[in-house]
Order: sequence, then C-alpha cells, then structure tokens
Amino acid sequence: MFDELFDRTDRVFEGSTESETIALAAIRDIDGNVYTGSAHATIINKMEDAGWDLSGSIDEFNELEFGFVTSTGRFVDRPEATVIAQKAKQVKQPRGLLTHDQLESMDQLTK
Repeated sequence: MFDELFDRTDRVFEGSTESETIALAAIRDIDGNVYTGSAHATIINKMEDAGWDLSGSIDEFNELEFGFVTSTGRFVDRPEATVIAQKAKQVKQPRGLLTHDQLESMDQLTK
C-alpha cells in the first residue's frame, strides 16, 4: 500500500560505493516497514494521507521509530545517524541528536 509513496529509497542507493552517509529521513513502524522522505514531518504527512491515523493515540506514535536511512540502505536510529553524519562531514552545526535540518547536503534529502 505504501510502496508507491516510499519507493525512492531503492533508487537512492543503487551503485553506491562511497563511504556510508545519511541519505534520507526515515520512520520504522512496529512491523519493521521503513518509510522515507526529506523530513520526518513529511513522512508523517504521507503516512496520514495513506490512511495511518497518527492524530489521536500517543501509543500509535510511540510504536514508530524515528531515524534515517544511509547510503547503503540501512535504517539507523538518531544516535547512530549522528555519528555517521559527523564522520561523513554532513553536519552543519552539531547539536544533540541528528535532525534532517542539521545536514550539510540537503539536496540528498530533497531529490
């Protein structure tokens, strides 16, 4: 059902041979499905447009894991993403755990 909304992930990683970098914001649901986009809020909006009801229950929201997908296709949580982005020199101004707006290469997240 969500494949057509979140199909960009495969295209981002084809033929990637460089060292691992942060490629996309991502949310993983309780079943292990990963949804990607330019920002976590954008992903939530797409999920709600596709039928997810995230407006009422904090429990449903708590079942989601916010993180990022790397250039190798791995889902990583924010602490690991922070380390990867710092090593890859993708972080503008490091502050706490990584958020999409801290990434130097925003063009990666908006393609």
